[in-house]
Amino acid sequence: MLFAGGGGFSSNPNIRRSIRLECENATSMNATGSGYSNFCEFVDCSNGICKHDPIKFMKPMLQASFCLEPPGDTPTRKSTFDSILAGCIPVFFEEISTKK
Repeated sequence: MLFAGGGGFSSNPNIRRSIRLECENATSMNATGSGYSNFCEFVDCSNGICKHDPIKFMKPMLQASFCLEPPGDTPTRKSTFDSILAGCIPVFFEEISTKK
């Protein structure tokens, strides 16, 4: 699973921050069962970093099965198409689903 995106660094609760924290903390058993590996990878694309270096997010997308797509500026934003082209299944969120 991959989350390539910006935001989520403020102390205020928001969906991007929740996903980033979960990705940083999530682990799962690896295929051989001999240890743990990252279950979710976070690629920080804050401040337009990925805009100028597409390899930074496309390489992990090619390895991931699912790409997390929290709400953004538009439903048809570039990252949605990037994930589909990389063979990564986009997973969409509703902001209301993260509120208690």
